[in-house]
Amino acid sequence: MSKQNIPSGYHISKGALGVFYVLNCGEAYIKKLSTSLKESKIKAKNLLGHDVPVDVWYRYPTFSSKSSVNSNQNVDIYYDDHVVSYFCHLENIKNEKIIEEAKAKFSHVGDVGDILDLELTITKIFGFDSRYGYCLAHKFEDSYGNSLIYFGNSKELCDDFDSKFEVGDKINISAEIKRHTRDERTYVDEFMQVMKPVTILSKPKLLQGRA
Repeated sequence: MSKQNIPSGYHISKGALGVFYVLNCGEAYIKKLSTSLKESKIKAKNLLGHDVPVDVWYRYPTFSSKSSVNSNQNVDIYYDDHVVSYFCHLENIKNEKIIEEAKAKFSHVGDVGDILDLELTITKIFGFDSRYGYCLAHKFEDSYGNSLIYFGNSKELCDDFDSKFEVGDKINISAEIKRHTRDERTYVDEFMQVMKPVTILSKPKLLQGRA
């Protein structure tokens, strides 16, 4: 940057090429306004609700590269810090929307204390050592893809610390809703994860065995 004493608050400045007036907050780029200073002042005031001071300083392009517009002409495309920051901001907004949409696909089941009849598919069975000794866990999904889990060795589901069922079995049980939590990661894509709601069950009673 050609100016060292950059204002700390909102102000109108100029982009790296000196064409557009831009709105900054300190060193952070907020948005492009206009090539007209008068119009830029109006836009900034409408955005923030008050007059915005003008303090012009210029950013240096981070780097430039040649890009062919047609077979007979090359132009310089400049990538400025504030432009990169702006598009990163747009990407973050898009990712947040994707994650919120993924979260909205799933929910907890019932209310804590409810006793419900549930039609479930077993998705995972595993054992672990607890302070009460060896314990089994059965993970389930309902028809909407919501996740549920039961920790315990109830004779309704277990026989001598072994499950009576296999992954993929569909069962009907009556169980109490013990707790709601979020501790199962669901992948939106290879880069993004969301914490999926999980409903913890207790006191399961088998209504129907293997489907």
